[in-house]
Amino acid sequence: NRQVLGPYALSTEPFIAQVFMAECPISELQEEAEMSDGTAHRREGMLTKDQITKLTLDAKLFLCRRAIALRASELFICSFNSRTITYKGQFKPDQLFEYYLDLKAE
Repeated sequence: NRQVLGPYALSTEPFIAQVFMAECPISELQEEAEMSDGTAHRREGMLTKDQITKLTLDAKLFLCRRAIALRASELFICSFNSRTITYKGQFKPDQLFEYYLDLKAE
């Protein structure tokens, strides 16, 4: 609810999005890593198929968040966790529940 923000906060308000991720099969990751000539391409430090399979969901999400952060400096992900939603902002206490309407009790 942008109406609770003052003029300066409105002028600097970032775009906020909630993203839902689905885990893709390891075979799709392999296809993505193959070069156009069909040869496998593996950079130094990349995990193997076996290593990826053994990771927990939260570990995979962490690696994904880290990879995004390294490639997109204009993007900030405040949380990428399977159990926790993080709300971020510089609010007065009375503004928090007015801005994030989904925090209000129904």
